[in-house]
Amino acid sequence: MPAPTSIAITASAVKRLVKERQMYEKELVEQEKRVEHKQKQFDEEGNSKDENAEYHLKQEKEALKQTQNIFPGLDSKISETVEKLKTEIAAAERDESTADEVSKAKEVLSTCDKTL
Repeated sequence: MPAPTSIAITASAVKRLVKERQMYEKELVEQEKRVEHKQKQFDEEGNSKDENAEYHLKQEKEALKQTQNIFPGLDSKISETVEKLKTEIAAAERDESTADEVSKAKEVLSTCDKTL
């Protein structure tokens, strides 16, 4: 089996990064719901039932903030990798032997555009 080409590796990287972003988006929604629930609970009950309620709320907010801070770096990494893939596609289109990989890479780009 031949080694994967540069265009195949870059296309796989784009797919992986987009999937990673989707997972973080899902995680963000879940964390927002947890923070909202804990905040509502804390507002209604205060420290009467759980002495550590304020601490737990603070921890959930910190986790939410950390997840939100991931997006700028991840988005720039996705943009860089997409640009690299576009460059590799342009270079590979001149070579007939990589036509299959070029079409797969273009498919990855179109999927990426729809997702983001």
